[in-house]
Amino acid sequence: MYCARSNWGIASILAGLLSLQGCASDNEAATAPPVIPVVLGAATLDWMPPTTNMDGSPLADLGGYRIYWGTTPGAYPNSVTVINPGLASYMVENLVPSTYYFVTTAFNTSGGESGFSNMVQKTIP
Repeated sequence: MYCARSNWGIASILAGLLSLQGCASDNEAATAPPVIPVVLGAATLDWMPPTTNMDGSPLADLGGYRIYWGTTPGAYPNSVTVINPGLASYMVENLVPSTYYFVTTAFNTSGGESGFSNMVQKTIP
């Protein structure tokens, strides 16, 4: 059995979670509510490696890629840097259920970074 109340305040929720007091009666043992596991998902991104610089000259110093993502289009608070310029795919793991929006950039060995790619989205159920 777990504590069920209709008018929990923040303080009583915290007190209830921390001490498990105040349940049905003083003679009954309090137990925590059931834990529902969150299933984490993943998104695999694939791209075509760039072959030219923005000015059209051959790209000879590709350093890698940055993948940016978030749950709001245009806002990408998360990122990962892929330092291997030979890769053309990356799996972003440990995503909680939500809809995610992704963009990538390429960077050269001098640190110059391209603009964002086209945005793609994936929903993790």
